Amino acid sequence: MGRAITRRFFECMSTEFAYEENQQLVPTANADKEENRKEIRELSRRIKAVSVLETNTRAIKRAESYGATHARYFLLQFDYATKEVSVEPFFAYSDGASKYISEERNNQGKNTVLVEVNKVAELKAAFPNYFLDAGVFTEKLKAILMPNYRTSQAYDLSWLSRYR
Repeated sequence: MGRAITRRFFECMSTEFAYEENQQLVPTANADKEENRKEIRELSRRIKAVSVLETNTRAIKRAESYGATHARYFLLQFDYATKEVSVEPFFAYSDGASKYISEERNNQGKNTVLVEVNKVAELKAAFPNYFLDAGVFTEKLKAILMPNYRTSQAYDLSWLSRYR
């Protein structure tokens, strides 16, 4: 059920972007924009979307900051109750995988992933827009959830001075 809810959340968010960009709507979309936003708010609340998106971004950055001289595998955990992220390094895949399996079985209140640092770099190279747009996506979601929300992102407008 969790995956279906998450998939529906991303369908609704894709629809939101389609409305904004005057593109074809997702086939399962709500035709009414306000109904779509209402569904986004409900699904986001159920899956704690903002918290999960922001935490996953921080966790990946934290794992990457260990660098090539440290462990190659990292168990990243987001505790839904405390909203805390933990990162545990592993030098051997088998050790990390064992811990991952144990945590998945015994800690349902945590979102647990095992990542390989060089694989994260490969993902970023293969899908740069996903990583660049994660912040924009989260900001858009916050604007839907809180109509008076003002973005905290600073935009680089230095190129305007060169524009003629």
